[in-house]
Amino acid sequence: MGSRHLSAKLTIACPSLRKAFKSRASKYLRQEFANLRKLPSVWSRSYCFCTAGNARAEVIQNYINGPHHG
Repeated sequence: MGSRHLSAKLTIACPSLRKAFKSRASKYLRQEFANLRKLPSVWSRSYCFCTAGNARAEVIQNYINGPHHG
């Protein structure tokens, strides 16, 4: 799946964002791919959140898409 870039209010806890994203994505993936319905879980429990300060979205996206992540 790779990296995802999002912005959120500072009042929302990172684990809550992770849970909401993974829950919604799991639902749609299981609807699209029947073989995933047999699995107990679509996602691992791991995650990483990093802050970017005042960096522009395009700078972050260029970093994520850079050759060092290949």
